[in-house]
Amino acid sequence: LFQAEFGVYCDLIDQKGNFADESATLASLRPDDFEGPKKVDFSLRANMQVGNVIKKVKENFGIDIIIYELAEPEEKSTLASVSKFTYLKQQKKIAHISDELDKIVAELEDEDEDEVEDLGTKYYELSIKGHGGEIQIFRLNKEEAESLRESYEEDEENFLSDNLNGGDFFEEPIIEAVYSVDIFDAELKDENGNEIKISDQQIEINEQIESSDLYENYTLNYYYVTEGKLFGSIRIELENGEKFDPSKLEFNCVEFKLDGYVEKECTLIRDIRYDGNETELILEDNGQTLERALLGHWLEDGEWDGNVVYGIVRDEYKFNWDGLDEIFNHND
Repeated sequence: LFQAEFGVYCDLIDQKGNFADESATLASLRPDDFEGPKKVDFSLRANMQVGNVIKKVKENFGIDIIIYELAEPEEKSTLASVSKFTYLKQQKKIAHISDELDKIVAELEDEDEDEVEDLGTKYYELSIKGHGGEIQIFRLNKEEAESLRESYEEDEENFLSDNLNGGDFFEEPIIEAVYSVDIFDAELKDENGNEIKISDQQIEINEQIESSDLYENYTLNYYYVTEGKLFGSIRIELENGEKFDPSKLEFNCVEFKLDGYVEKECTLIRDIRYDGNETELILEDNGQTLERALLGHWLEDGEWDGNVVYGIVRDEYKFNWDGLDEIFNHND
């Protein structure tokens, strides 16, 4: 169902904590003592939040589901590092079958270590933390906008929990999404805990984005902006015998100056290079503040009227959908 209908890969975990057999039915996987609802509601939509799908499976069938987000690995990634088992172990998704999992992962890691030694490489890891967040901005088409309006009219109470949680289902990103630390608040330390100072010469701002750059007449934009503390690591590949030199770090950044209904000024790290080569930037957070907006843009008397945005605006979690006709049917 998930792969055929939505192109999504997943695993079901049975009551013993094992991967469910592909031929098993959902009903057969229910725990023996599970008292589920008398009437099962298992209708799914592509714009449903993953967390709500997981909750729905648990409530209706009493089992766990793991849903995967596909990403193409870098060419230098090892098979062990991209293994599903390694991912599940790191995320502690199936710790209750960790004995079996540990054996599989250990064998893969042993193979990786042998290969790395043969290549004559090693890895150096820096720690990084600082204020930052995530920014996604999409331009919605008429079909996507109407789908949102229908979802709102069907279930206004749960609309924001089921929709507008990132732009996974929108086709046209205006910018390349970024989730990172602000370079001017970044704190770096080497493997010995020594602080690394970042000079201005190591910072390159490759892209500058202002609110006015995102305006086009008769368009509907979706803004997803989070803010908070991030932390993680920078993994650098070195040749055996090579010493880490912090002056070889290069930080490619994107600068945001958003104002109006969505306000955000920051310079987020897009990627980090060492001696001209890519590094692996791994980040996470313990929760972020979230600001979302669904905004229509069109000209008034040939001007943006002081960059004020018109149309669909959130007002105490209420939406005014009348602007959709102005945006998508203005030539009718």
